[in-house]
Amino acid sequence: VRMWDTRSPLKPASILKGHFGHVTCVDVLNRMHAGRLDGMLVLSGSYDTSLKLWDTRMLLPVRTCIGHTGPITGCAVTRGTPTTSLSIGADCVIRVFDLYTMQTIPPFTTENPPGSAKSIRSVKVAG
Repeated sequence: VRMWDTRSPLKPASILKGHFGHVTCVDVLNRMHAGRLDGMLVLSGSYDTSLKLWDTRMLLPVRTCIGHTGPITGCAVTRGTPTTSLSIGADCVIRVFDLYTMQTIPPFTTENPPGSAKSIRSVKVAG
């Protein structure tokens, strides 16, 4: 995952290394502490079937969620207290992960085959 500083767009400001396949989705969330901005968290999904939560200050993944049997095609983090993530994979499964306990609730399965015109390719958290 490459992070860019818009004031100097010619080269990435940081590179988050850890996936073993192409990164297919990213969601960014500001981390707040005592009402002040305290960095960012980045959630990324990949062809390697993993979902990673990154601390941008340490430039390391702080959580890795696994469970998909195919590439992840979409991901999102809940707003407010970032404790839950959603992901959709080419395996036609929507997974919800608790990012602190690494537990997953029973997944939702779509009925459309991967790559079909009706298959789900992205997720978004409302609110």
